[in-house]
Amino acid sequence: MAVLVEGISVIVRIASILSKIPDGWSGFERIVPNTTLCFDAELARVGFMAPPDVEAFVNLLIELGLTFLKDGKPIDIAVTDQQQGLITACTWLMFSHLTIDRSGGKVGVCWLTSEDRIPVAGIHMPVGWRPGDDIKLSTPQGWSYEGSLSKQIGYTPE
Repeated sequence: MAVLVEGISVIVRIASILSKIPDGWSGFERIVPNTTLCFDAELARVGFMAPPDVEAFVNLLIELGLTFLKDGKPIDIAVTDQQQGLITACTWLMFSHLTIDRSGGKVGVCWLTSEDRIPVAGIHMPVGWRPGDDIKLSTPQGWSYEGSLSKQIGYTPE
């Protein structure tokens, strides 16, 4: 399973949410500031359009007990950009672009991977994926590719 990455996405390990945030998942849901939340069994994703909003949300997660970076490495939280991928190298998270429709439309996606993964070039698929398998993609409720940020991609540098 993978989670959608659109705009600038904050990716949080669900195990960390459950063990560190007061009231666990329900506590996390209460602080999500918009309707972009999507999740699989291992990751939660919240999307933003502006870096200051990302920073504010990450700082809130830190105040609640999560760790963003330790020695420059993501621990409980990672940040991804829909075009560029991971903002900081991360050994527990993979990013790729996935073709989502017959016209060749693509979306950014992330999934949890092995902790001891050594980054190498090539195509990487979710653990347990086999040729011929579909990749299940978690998206926000009501999301569709038509009209999405992924389809109407545009980037304005700050």
